[in-house]
Amino acid sequence: MHAEPLQFNEQPVGVLTLYCTTHTVIDLRPERLTAVEDLLTGYLTGYCAAHPHEDHTIRLHRALHNRQLLDRAIEILMTGHQVSEVLARQLLTQHSADEHMRPSTAARTVIRQHLSAGGSFQ
Repeated sequence: MHAEPLQFNEQPVGVLTLYCTTHTVIDLRPERLTAVEDLLTGYLTGYCAAHPHEDHTIRLHRALHNRQLLDRAIEILMTGHQVSEVLARQLLTQHSADEHMRPSTAARTVIRQHLSAGGSFQ
């Protein structure tokens, strides 16, 4: 395991924690960490611009939680419909647009339907 502080606007907003599931050493080359840090910073930048008075830590947690919801819903759609990730993402986006809801809300709906139908998470 390795923990790397995540800063935004020169403020600590969280910790990027890397886990390794094998007995090998975690690859900490800067080019590997940069992609993940850039992705998180991008989410924060967009969110901070839209909501300037909200606490950055809350934004980070919300953005990461929503990302996990979307990823889980996409996995469910891929498995349930036997489609590619791209098509599953399109299905989720279309469901969101059809129902006039945010993508994270659409993801919650997909997950709830999956669970109520007796599905489980691996």
